[in-house]
Amino acid sequence: MDKGILEQLLESSRHQFLKDRKKDLYNVLKSLAYFSFSPQKDDFEVVYNFFHILKGATGLNLNRLSDIGNEAQELLYEVEEENNISDNTLVKLIKLIGEVIKIIDERLGSYEDDVNQINQENKIQEISISRGSNKNNTNNSRRKILIVDDVVLIANLIKTRLANLDYEIEFAKDGDEALEKIASFKPDLVLLDIMLPKVSGIDVLKQIKADESLEYVKIIMLSAKSKDKDIIECIRLGADDFMTKPFSLEVLEEKIKALLRN
Repeated sequence: MDKGILEQLLESSRHQFLKDRKKDLYNVLKSLAYFSFSPQKDDFEVVYNFFHILKGATGLNLNRLSDIGNEAQELLYEVEEENNISDNTLVKLIKLIGEVIKIIDERLGSYEDDVNQINQENKIQEISISRGSNKNNTNNSRRKILIVDDVVLIANLIKTRLANLDYEIEFAKDGDEALEKIASFKPDLVLLDIMLPKVSGIDVLKQIKADESLEYVKIIMLSAKSKDKDIIECIRLGADDFMTKPFSLEVLEEKIKALLRN
C-alpha cells in the first residue's frame, strides 16, 4: 500500500481516537468525583478503563497519552487494592486528566468550548451531588470564596470538596479576571495560585493588600513551588496561609473553615 495512504489512515485513526477520548471525559470526571466520596466498583472501572485505553495510544504515535495511561494505572492499582483514594492521589489523577485535555486540545483544536461545557455550573453541581448540601449551616452565613487557578479541573475539584458547606463560590482563571471578580464578587477568602496567566498571583496578592477596603479578605496561596523563600515572600506580603501542590483537600477545607471563623 502507498506510504501516503498509510499515513492518511493513521491520521484518520488518530483523529477518531482523540474524538472518542474527548467524549469520555465528562463521565470520567464524574466517576472520579463520585468514587472519591463514596467508592463504588462501577465508578472505579470507568476511570480505570479510560486510562487503560490511553495506554494503546502508542500505536497512533501519541506516546505521551500512553505514558499518562501507564502513570494513572500505577496509581489506580493501589486505589483498587485499598478501595479508597487519598486526596494526594486524587489531585495527581486530576492533573493527568488535565494534561490529556491539553494534548487533545493541541491535536484536535477548537476543544475549548467542549471543556467549558464539561465544567458548566450545572454539571459541577451534578458531580457534587453525592456530598449533599448543608443549606442550614449558619456558621458560614454564605461566606464567599474565590478560587483562582488556571487549571480548571483543580478549581472544580476544590469546589466539589466544599460542596457540603454553605459557601458561595466563584472561579477566576487568570490574574486579570481575579482582580475583576474581587471587585465585583467581594469574596471573604481567596484561594490564589501563584503561577497565573496575565497577572501573577503575587501581583494579585500585592494589589489586594494595597487596597484598604479589602483588608477583611483572607488569602491562601496555592503553588507547586515549595521553596522556603516563596512561602516567606507570600507571608510577608500578607497571605494568611500557603499550601504546596499537590495538597490535602481535607487540610485545605479545615484551613478555610478556620480562617472564615475569625
